[in-house]
Amino acid sequence: MSELIDILKTTAPIVVAITGLLVALHKFVTGLDSFQDRPFKQRNFKRLEMLERESGNNPAILEMLALARSEDVYRALFGWHATPASIDAMLALLRTRQFAIADLKAAHTYMRVENGRVTVTLGTGAWIVFWFFSMVTILLAIYIAVLFTALLSVPTMESALAMLAIAIMFVFHCWYVGPEIRAVIIGRRLHKKLAAMTI
Repeated sequence: MSELIDILKTTAPIVVAITGLLVALHKFVTGLDSFQDRPFKQRNFKRLEMLERESGNNPAILEMLALARSEDVYRALFGWHATPASIDAMLALLRTRQFAIADLKAAHTYMRVENGRVTVTLGTGAWIVFWFFSMVTILLAIYIAVLFTALLSVPTMESALAMLAIAIMFVFHCWYVGPEIRAVIIGRRLHKKLAAMTI
């Protein structure tokens, strides 16, 4: 029994750590396009304000600056760059009062603008990510439940510390994976809602 507990103690953190690394890599790759730091955004808004003051009320320049400001606000809100047509389509969607900004932001990865309308497309990759992360989380939860049962049979300080460490890593894993799973669930819901609206 003690050998089994030793094996569980050493392998559970490794499994959780490997999963965490895979999730971190996935988030890094998918977030490359939206990477931006807060000071950069603040500098950009200040630069636009300065350019507005220096524009001399030139209508063409003011229109360009208004578009640039809209794109920056959109990127700050959703975390992605967008064309003016995409911003207009998203604004038209929000004006229906049927969609929450939080839901649109969560499923934004799967959104496209086609013919002036927002569509949500969940491809094979989205479902692979969803099922992979869901199954890993479920299997880890079962694995950790078995581990805790074994550790509870040996009430020592080392066992308690091992359970605490593994529980913290599992919570961190769920915190990291949760938004990816949620994005697909909300994306599917938005897809159905948009399809019903077009009908």
